[in-house]
Amino acid sequence: MYIEKLESLISQNKDIFYKELKEVIKPSFDGLDNPSKYTNIVHNMLKKANRKSFARQARLVSAGVEYITKKCNKSLLISAEMGSGKSDMGVKISMADKFKVNFILCPPHLVDKWEDEIKVNYVDHKSFKVIKVNRWEDLIPYTKRDMRKDGIKYYFIISRETAKLGYPKQPAIKISFKQIIKEKMLDGESLMVKQLVKVARCPDCYSVLEEGNSEFIDTSTIPYKCECGAVLRSVDRTVSPKMQTRISIAEYVKRTWTKGAIDLLIVDEIHECATC
Repeated sequence: MYIEKLESLISQNKDIFYKELKEVIKPSFDGLDNPSKYTNIVHNMLKKANRKSFARQARLVSAGVEYITKKCNKSLLISAEMGSGKSDMGVKISMADKFKVNFILCPPHLVDKWEDEIKVNYVDHKSFKVIKVNRWEDLIPYTKRDMRKDGIKYYFIISRETAKLGYPKQPAIKISFKQIIKEKMLDGESLMVKQLVKVARCPDCYSVLEEGNSEFIDTSTIPYKCECGAVLRSVDRTVSPKMQTRISIAEYVKRTWTKGAIDLLIVDEIHECATC
């Protein structure tokens, strides 16, 4: 009987294994076999970028640009070790001609880092503009405006915490009372007694959202929306008028920016946004 280590078998027949794997796993990026297909992407990156990429980074950027510029592909996830240059690669992907208006959502302590990454990457500093968004008012000059006609790239950098900050809200519900019958023990005898309880209802369809007791009802579990589509939140009038008029950046963009106004959204540390 002949016994051979798996590592030896693979190393001695790597060409055969590579060919067979390519038949089973067909990656969307074939730059290693067909580099000429990505000549324009690499040339564009080299022409605009002041800081050159390592070979592995350049392959990922080429694959990323080719993948995300296709109409059928809406998102791309870059997963790599710390220090491998994910921010650098994100900026280089945004250098593709298709992406004129770019939004970067990142943790608060990385806002300045992203600005530095953009500035150090571009050869021509007149070809782009960086806007660090601290309040929704910072976006007013760019709202309902075709920035693509300006001939430069725009980078809006927003802290993810700042993006969520808005006016204080409270549940928008209708409180009513409902009579129920409960069993009560008195001197060892079971009695059926009537009792009033508070009920939280949807103000539109009047469906029951939560039940409490005669004095208290827990509103912390009230959903943001009712099944009928009604929004179950309103401005908290108990806070100061100044706080009541504050709008979150995310809400402002959602309400006033038209669909398709943003060409590319880069979300840094997206794994931390699962519960945001």
